Amino acid sequence: MSRRASLVAGCEWAVALGLALALLWIHGENWLHAPWLWRDEISTLHIATQPTLGELWSRMEWESSPLLWPLVLRTWSGLGLGANALSLRALSLAVGVGILASLFYALRRVAATLPLLSLLLVAANPNVIRIGDTLRAYGLGLVLATLLVVALWRLALRVTRREAIVAALLAIASVQCLYHNAVVVLALCTGCTAAWGVRGRLREAAVPLAIGGLAALTLLPYLGPLGRARAWNIVILAPVDFAWLVAKLRASIEIDGPWLSFLWGGLAIASLVACALQFRNGARGTESVDENRAGAVFFPVALVVGVAAYATFLILVGYPTQAWYYLSLLGLGAVLIESSLQRALGASFSWRVIRLGIVVGGLALVVPAIWRGQPARMTNLDRVAATLGAQADPGDLILVAPWYLGISFEHYYTGKTPWLSVPDLADHKLTRYDLVKDLMSRPDAVRPIADRVQETLQRRGSVWLVGELPLMAGNPPADAPPIAPDSPLGWSELAYQFLWSRAVAHRLQEHADRLTRIPLEDLGVVSPFENLPLYRFDAAP
Repeated sequence: MSRRASLVAGCEWAVALGLALALLWIHGENWLHAPWLWRDEISTLHIATQPTLGELWSRMEWESSPLLWPLVLRTWSGLGLGANALSLRALSLAVGVGILASLFYALRRVAATLPLLSLLLVAANPNVIRIGDTLRAYGLGLVLATLLVVALWRLALRVTRREAIVAALLAIASVQCLYHNAVVVLALCTGCTAAWGVRGRLREAAVPLAIGGLAALTLLPYLGPLGRARAWNIVILAPVDFAWLVAKLRASIEIDGPWLSFLWGGLAIASLVACALQFRNGARGTESVDENRAGAVFFPVALVVGVAAYATFLILVGYPTQAWYYLSLLGLGAVLIESSLQRALGASFSWRVIRLGIVVGGLALVVPAIWRGQPARMTNLDRVAATLGAQADPGDLILVAPWYLGISFEHYYTGKTPWLSVPDLADHKLTRYDLVKDLMSRPDAVRPIADRVQETLQRRGSVWLVGELPLMAGNPPADAPPIAPDSPLGWSELAYQFLWSRAVAHRLQEHADRLTRIPLEDLGVVSPFENLPLYRFDAAP
C-alpha cells in the first residue's frame, strides 16, 4: 500500500469511528434524557404485554407490524426489563446500536469497506436516530433489511445449504418484523435471481425465488387481522400518489435544505452507471468474471426493483405515510449504492478521496441540525398530566383533543379529575379507528361531551384542554356532522374530527369567559407529533 493510500485509509477509519462514536453518544443521550413513551409506543406495549399470546393475537388488527417486534418486546418485559420507561428504552438503545453495527457488518462483508456513505445517509439521519430509538418495529426492520443484503449477496455468489438457510431465516424475520419489508425481500431475491440468471445458472436462480415465496407464505396467518382491519381502515385512507411519496421521502431524508436529496439521487445514478460499466468491462482486479457480473447485476436490479416496488406498495396501501415508513428503504438503498460503487471503483484512489470528501462535507452540514435536535423527547404528555394532577380539581373536567392523544394521557394521568377525549372512545389503550368509524354514523357523537362542558362551566368548574380545538372569532354555530356512509365527507376521519371538535369548541366559547394558557416547563426538543399545549377555560364568577 502506497503512502497516500495509507493516509486515505487512516482518514477513512478516523471518520467512520469518530462518527460512530458520536452517534453512540447521541443514542445514549436519548436513552438517559428522553425515555418517555408516546402513543404509538404505548399502544404497541399494551399489545405486547397482554396476559396470554391468544389475547395478543386478537389485538393484532390494531398493530401496524407483524408479530416479531411485539414478541421481542414481550420477552424483554417478561425478563423484568420493562419496569419503567428507562428500562424499556434500553431495548430501543440496543436497536439503535444495532443499526450502526449492521451497517459496519454489511459494508465489510459485501464490499470490504467502511460504511462512510451509509453512516452519513442513514445512521446520521435525525429521523433514523429518533425512530430507531423508539419502541416500534422500524429500527429492527432496518437492521434486518441491512443484514438481508449481506445474506442475498452471498447467495448470489454461491448457493450452499448454509447460505440458503441463513437467507431464508433473515427473509422470514424481515417480513415478520415489518409488512413493507416484504418489498425488501422481493427486491433482494429478484436481484439474486437476476445475478444467477445472467450467468445461465437457472437452478441456482430458483433458490432465491423459493426463499421469497417461503417468506411470503409466513404472512398468510395475518390475512385474518388484516381483513378485519379493512372493515375500518377506510377512515384513514388517502389519495396517495407518486408525487405524495416523493414529497414524504424528501421530508424523511432532507436536513436544512434539499442537498441530501440531490446527493441521494446523484449517488444512485452513479451506482447504476458504475454497474453498467462493470458489466460491460468484465473482470476487475482479482475478482473473477463470474463474481464481477453477479455484482454488476445484483445491485442495480435490487435497487431499481426495491424503489419501484416500495412506491407501488405504499400507493396500493393508501395510508398517509410518515418518515418511519421509509427507514428500511433508506437502509436498503444506502447499502446497495455504497457497496456497488465501492466494488466498481474501490481500487481507485480518486474515488476514495471523493467518497471521503462527500462524507466530511456532508457531516459539516448535518451536524448542526443533529445537535439542535438531540436529545429528543417523543412526548410532553407526562408533564402535562403531572401539571393537571397538581392543579385540576375533582369538580373540573379535562378534554383531550384529538382523541388519539388519549392513549398517552391515560398512560400518564393518575389524577382524580374526570377526563374525556374528543370524541370520547370506550378504549384508550389502542389506536381504535374502528370505534371512530362507528361514531361517524351517530348524529350525537359529541353532544354528551358538549353537555358536560356546559354543565361544568355553569357550576363554576374549570374545563381544561389538552391539545387544540378550533376556536373561532365570533363563535359561529358549528355545522352538524352528516351521518356516514351517506355523507359528502365520505369516511374522512379528519373531516369528522374537525366538525366534532368545532361542536365542542362552540359550546366552550358559548359558556366560558376566560381562556388561560397554562405555562409548562421547558423540556427542550419535543417531537411535533406529541408536543401539546394546556389551556384552562373558566366562566365568570
